[in-house]
Amino acid sequence: MILYSPCDCDAPYEGCYRCAVGYVINTMGGVDHCECIAQGNPFCEKCGGRLHSDFEEAFARAAAPYDRLAKARAQSKGMVGQDRASGVTWFSQDKELAAADLIADVDDDPVSFDAALWFVAEQVRLGQVVPEPLREWGYKAIRGTIKRPAGQGKYIGATFWRDRLIVELLEDLVKEQKLRPTSADADKGLSACHAVAQAFQLLKLKPNSYQSIRRIWSRRKNLLSYKFPESV
Repeated sequence: MILYSPCDCDAPYEGCYRCAVGYVINTMGGVDHCECIAQGNPFCEKCGGRLHSDFEEAFARAAAPYDRLAKARAQSKGMVGQDRASGVTWFSQDKELAAADLIADVDDDPVSFDAALWFVAEQVRLGQVVPEPLREWGYKAIRGTIKRPAGQGKYIGATFWRDRLIVELLEDLVKEQKLRPTSADADKGLSACHAVAQAFQLLKLKPNSYQSIRRIWSRRKNLLSYKFPESV
């Protein structure tokens, strides 16, 4: 069953809905003219498609049980910038600062618990000393004498990077493809939100409904107002 076929325009045409769907697929790392996309199947060896690293990471962070989010949090803590003679700022992780930051929320936050445990395990794997703030806690966590705090529902903040990338895609479709961002017809509209939703359906990504994409678009000011989220 053919679910999608690329537009036969000679070049991306302003206001062309099929071009817009193809734009999203190609921007994210897919190949819009391959049979796997046309049939809504996973990327095949023939086209060699795969999500670009920024999209892959953002969608992975947004997915429960949030292992990638925990790893990213562990790697982002305790970063210290050093200015070099060339004028470039080089960031490196101060392990003691990172451990102090991570230990602060382990009792109440399941992702912080996972991040701290990943950090301890990584220190052991590398043959390095576990920083003092996490030493006793790490021993108890590994022994199982302290338990991971329970999470309730979806984790707030996990979708930040994913939703920000979705907003940037929508802005591109509005500016470059000249599509309206939304439509009064939720089912059969040809808006930018519809195009992203259809592309996500073909790519087997979620959220993939017009209503969900439109809700993300409605939060665009908040999503784009931060250079970095309040916490990873």
